[in-house]
Amino acid sequence: MVNITIYPYGNANENQTSTGWNFTCQHGANECQGNLVETCVINLVAFDQSQYMDFVIDYETKLKGDPSDPFGTAQKLVSSGSYNVSWDALNACINGAEGNAWQHQIAEW
Repeated sequence: MVNITIYPYGNANENQTSTGWNFTCQHGANECQGNLVETCVINLVAFDQSQYMDFVIDYETKLKGDPSDPFGTAQKLVSSGSYNVSWDALNACINGAEGNAWQHQIAEW
């Protein structure tokens, strides 16, 4: 078995603000949104690659076909019931301080 750890950050930059962190990605805002989705999923399943790898592969495949709505794509995937993450939990992470802090942690690694 191979153990793979994914750090969804890429060639991004971050700046601290009074409310958290602001991220700027090489390929624009959609890339940053996709990174945040993957970071949240990885953290929500406690870094268990057997739970997050299928999502990340499916998610990246869907985004390759249509990168215009990373959050909508994530919602469709997790709402299918095929993954151990609910849309409510993922949406709370994406839009909350926890997701912002987790994305900053990924940047530090």
